[in-house]
Amino acid sequence: LVSRSIVVSEPFLYQDGYVYLEAENRSDIEFTLLKVESDDSGIPARVILPRRSKVVFRVKQQPDKAVTYSFRLENVWVGVEKMAEFSFVVK
Repeated sequence: LVSRSIVVSEPFLYQDGYVYLEAENRSDIEFTLLKVESDDSGIPARVILPRRSKVVFRVKQQPDKAVTYSFRLENVWVGVEKMAEFSFVVK
């Protein structure tokens, strides 16, 4: 469900040490993403991704470095007290 609902684009702009990319929610469910680890990327610790919408991320990152960002989905449960997880790589 989650892997088909949330789609993260390739970066479409690199400017002044920041990479810009989009996260698209293709479902009718609003997702709340909680970052697994804190960092200095500029991605908020909590991101609300409204249904059938896109959010633009401004990520502080060098263009030749690949970084994985991992989230727990606050409103999607896959077991007893276990949230679904979602990750994407920015290159």
